[in-house]
Amino acid sequence: MTKNTLQLAWSTPAAHWEEAVPLGDGRLGAMVFGGATGRYQVNDATIWSGTPETAAEELRSILAGGAGPDRLREVRAALAAGDLDDAERLLLTFEGRYSQEFLPLADLFVELPGAAQAPGEPARVLDLDDAYLEERLEVGGIAVRRVSRVAGHALVIRIEADGPLPELRVRMTTPLRELARRGGGGELALDLTVPVDGAPLHESSVVPALRYAEPGDGTYDGFATAALAVRSDGTTESDDSGLTIRHASRLSIALSSSSRAESWWAGVDDEWRSVSHETIRNRARERVLGALGENASPTAHGAARRQAARFAIGGRRAGRWDVRNDVLDGTDDGLRATIAAEYGRYLLESCSRSGGPAANLQGIWNGELRPAWSSNYTININTEMNYWAAGPLGLTDAAEPLISLVERIADTGRDVARELYGVRGWVAHHNSDLWGWSLPVGMGHGAPSWAIWMMGGVWLCHSLWDHYEFTADVALLRDRIWPLLRGATEFC
Repeated sequence: MTKNTLQLAWSTPAAHWEEAVPLGDGRLGAMVFGGATGRYQVNDATIWSGTPETAAEELRSILAGGAGPDRLREVRAALAAGDLDDAERLLLTFEGRYSQEFLPLADLFVELPGAAQAPGEPARVLDLDDAYLEERLEVGGIAVRRVSRVAGHALVIRIEADGPLPELRVRMTTPLRELARRGGGGELALDLTVPVDGAPLHESSVVPALRYAEPGDGTYDGFATAALAVRSDGTTESDDSGLTIRHASRLSIALSSSSRAESWWAGVDDEWRSVSHETIRNRARERVLGALGENASPTAHGAARRQAARFAIGGRRAGRWDVRNDVLDGTDDGLRATIAAEYGRYLLESCSRSGGPAANLQGIWNGELRPAWSSNYTININTEMNYWAAGPLGLTDAAEPLISLVERIADTGRDVARELYGVRGWVAHHNSDLWGWSLPVGMGHGAPSWAIWMMGGVWLCHSLWDHYEFTADVALLRDRIWPLLRGATEFC
């Protein structure tokens, strides 16, 4: 039976990360490869290198090196005298190191030994309206349906087979520093720590590129955890390396995560400083058990998407469209435009939801320890571009994290405006991160022509005003947006 939804189909499992299918709910993201190996590359929106105090520490370092209002007067004097070389030399001292990196959390493997693509079926089908991925497989003649979705900060995978499956293997790994792993009772847990500093690819002189805190050194404790549980009608064997499920025809698997940075983002006083590892573990486990519980809603994300008006150009929308034949090589421009808009809406809703961090350079999906441009917030255009479609497509909820991000940037940017430039209001330059970095970057060797650009905050405020114009939410304007506009204007 054909559903009245917009679906995209791929003829093969993904061979490379860029070919995987993205799922997400603004807090947890997964790139789904499909096939017998069943790889899910998983991200948590709060897993960034750095600490809540990185920006303030770097500001102190720059000021100690002589940058500040007095030196700014020297820069202006050099410019007035026509000495551009001296002005540039002085401006280099205003540059901080770099904003921090968005990092991968874990890899989940849901392995079906001997599985092959079901005859006559696409390898993967993504339903853009209901936000789930479906696969049709065969294992030794047994038909298997695997459905994956992300909702409620949990990746949920449901497997239904026409008969008992000989074996299914579930395991987790992490590219970050692993602290401990536990298995038992159909559950897995993976504790890890996040680097306190992460250098971008173009800063090759920074060694090590990822620096972890050492036990007892008094540095920020970047603890995080991933939790997983399986429920099935088969038998489960558990050990620290993973779970083996035998003779099951119905399985539900859920994975979730939590971190100290999540407590910081939630902004409840200084709880992030003292929250225990056990509390962080329990948060992740409770989400997993909730996702597998009787009251769990498997269509929460999709229901939210269905409430939005659907977008279409031309006479065709609903249906299953082959990505290669109908989209990349297709000739129906109306259909291609419809899919481009709806896929863009799907991606923004999947990586930016109220209460969570904003969409970064790669949304919420990154599999690299040193991603391009740190997968950060590049606020001289890219972050704004992420949200350009939010108003026209009615994505009010998806746009809220951008306001939260600007609030955090403004918080550090007030100190930068006052201490570095000697003025009121708040300022940001062209990079930021989860922690609200607002300084120039460049490490003292980045060309001032791009590094010393003080309009990042003003540019972000343009997007906030757009949000108000589309929503006409006067309370939001008064309570959150107007104070940000006023502070950016004071700086100018």
